[in-house]
Amino acid sequence: MDNIYDDKLINRFLVKIEIGENDNDCWKWLGAFHSKLGYGSFCVNNNKKAKAHRISFEIFNNRKIKEGMHILHSCDNPNCVNPKHLSEGTHQDNMDDKVSKNRQSRLNGEQIGTSKLTKEQVDLIRNKFNLDGVSQASLSREFGIHHSNIHRIVNFKSWI
Repeated sequence: MDNIYDDKLINRFLVKIEIGENDNDCWKWLGAFHSKLGYGSFCVNNNKKAKAHRISFEIFNNRKIKEGMHILHSCDNPNCVNPKHLSEGTHQDNMDDKVSKNRQSRLNGEQIGTSKLTKEQVDLIRNKFNLDGVSQASLSREFGIHHSNIHRIVNFKSWI
């Protein structure tokens, strides 16, 4: 069976890996990295950049990743390219894995850097809606946020 990548590319990939002492160790990517996410970066055909863990999956499984699929790390190490730690899954699979391992963000309210409201403003919105009968549309205009955000605030779907 032919490889999906040529030997030259595979060898160029393999020299950028530090393989652990046993099969279950992470394989450290020694090449370029995505500066914010920590994933290895590798140039494939026509200098197209790809994530190193995705290329590792394709090389060692000798097949392309299905359209729209993610490659999940069982080790939760974005720097790892050990094919034993990599599996194909959907975005939802990835999110479910994150939640099951308690890796999701726990920020809320003012802790979120993009928050446009303070806790005091949220309390005021709820009071005006519940006690004074001010409409969600009016609150949306007054506080300069989308009406769907007002709806989530007054129904305790956000800012809990």
